[in-house]
Amino acid sequence: MGIKDVNVYGDSQLVINQVREEFRVKKDDLTPYHKQAIRLLNKIKILKSEQVPKSANKIAHTLANLTATLALGA
Repeated sequence: MGIKDVNVYGDSQLVINQVREEFRVKKDDLTPYHKQAIRLLNKIKILKSEQVPKSANKIAHTLANLTATLALGA
């Protein structure tokens, strides 16, 4: 799509630091997701990442929980 400038917001400082590659991913089941995220982010020239408290991001948090629940077949 040719996107070169992206702002990424997340409610987990741990995940933000992992995406910035300041922290390593310790859970083996999360490693494939991290690798894919890094592959995609390496295609972007300008990346800004910022932590947003869950309380300020209720809709995204609710959708993420719903997606996880549906993925588990519950």
